Amino acid sequence: MVARLLGLIALPGLILVLLVAAALALPLRPHGDAGEYLLMLESWHRHGSPERQPGDVESLRGLLQRERERLAIDESRVLPNYHTGRDGGLYCYHFWGYPFAGLPARRLLEALGVSPLRALPLTNAVLFGLALGACALLPWTAARRFWLVGLLLFSPALAFLMWPHPEVFSFALVTLALALAARGHAAAGVLAAALASLQNPPLVLLVAALAATALWSAWRRRSARAAVLTLVAAVPAGVPALFFLWQFGVFNLSVRPSEAAESLSAARALDLALDPNLGLLPHAPLTLALSLLAAAAALMRKRMAPALLVLALLPLLAYASTANSKWNNDTSGPSRYVVWMFPLVAFVAAAPSASPKHPLTRELSGALGLALAAQVVLLGARGGPLARSDFVEHSWARASCSIAGHGSTGRPRRSSASGRSVTRDPSTGRPSTAMRAAAAARPCFSPVMSSGSSRLVVSRLAARALGCGPRRARPGRSATGRTSTTDEACASDPRRRAL
Repeated sequence: MVARLLGLIALPGLILVLLVAAALALPLRPHGDAGEYLLMLESWHRHGSPERQPGDVESLRGLLQRERERLAIDESRVLPNYHTGRDGGLYCYHFWGYPFAGLPARRLLEALGVSPLRALPLTNAVLFGLALGACALLPWTAARRFWLVGLLLFSPALAFLMWPHPEVFSFALVTLALALAARGHAAAGVLAAALASLQNPPLVLLVAALAATALWSAWRRRSARAAVLTLVAAVPAGVPALFFLWQFGVFNLSVRPSEAAESLSAARALDLALDPNLGLLPHAPLTLALSLLAAAAALMRKRMAPALLVLALLPLLAYASTANSKWNNDTSGPSRYVVWMFPLVAFVAAAPSASPKHPLTRELSGALGLALAAQVVLLGARGGPLARSDFVEHSWARASCSIAGHGSTGRPRRSSASGRSVTRDPSTGRPSTAMRAAAAARPCFSPVMSSGSSRLVVSRLAARALGCGPRRARPGRSATGRTSTTDEACASDPRRRAL
């Protein structure tokens, strides 16, 4: 028994060691909102709370300057994202769960004399490795476990390993949730999904799906204990909303209900699968196809779980993600939302669908091998864990930014580089100067090939006119006492978004 267990975890254990070594040795990739997450981690370390207090910024600045790369934080972009809460403290509009999870690694690295800035990448690596270990213990055939571990390892998540960002955190916990649920540990699976949703609220849909399945099973078995454990395990999913409601009187600081209702779009949800810039298709084409075929086959055989994961839950997660109007976020490869959705695709693609003696079993294994090979090649071509941030190249013409017009629904579409609507000046309600400049240049535009709404690529000359996009006010007040806003120019240098 012990020998069999060691055999099962040998490969994931080796992968875990390699991931940890990479997290400690490879250059940091502090892109996107890394500044906020690093600053919240520093706050947790210095005084045990996510509140930004005097000295936190200086402490983080000192850590950054001691790095070989001599990194720096763009305080003019990061600090306005903190707002005054009900208790008078300054809190980031991102939830603090992910930085809190990195606190043990932060203290361990400092005790060992290693740069504390690697705490979040190290947390990413450990969770990534543990998730793969859980997949290696699934009650599947050895071949299917191998393919699943490979598909997850060489997924778009690996490109985010060195980012102090919650994509790998959510990806690993979603993987753990699915693996635990598949092994019959329903409450533990719900808990893992609830923790994954701390940083990505659409994942409450996964929590609800797993909890509903567990409660139905508990009711059929007449097990009150299992039902109670499931309900308790789901509680963490509500912590972010309760925290922001307590401090600011809203459920979410980054997306207001009116904005979410305007931004929801089935077309943009489809982009997450098919768009050549943001979608999964260019990065795992065969895996996506196999998951759809497996879901359709499961539906024909009345095996509802795989079919619902891909044909119902996955589209709902994608649709819920479009509530955020900032669509083309800083990323490496596909949209960051795709990263934590990918485990659902990989599980359904790799799950055993027939007896090992079935005549199609060998062909299916061959198809999974081709899918894995395609992912390895595509990820390797981008640099693997060293893949660079490429969101400003998300157009076929590789222009600096794009601007959207009005579709048939009459709703303003979003700029793909900033994610903001730039069709109207927020103070006058009239077309903005940038919009007029872009309209004048329209004959020179090239259409962006996208499965969602058609976009028009702005030439570099017109993009400069977009350097002062509209502001979007968020609730709360900044450290200066004025109502804080985030001003993200759609044609600004993306490197300013990094540390």
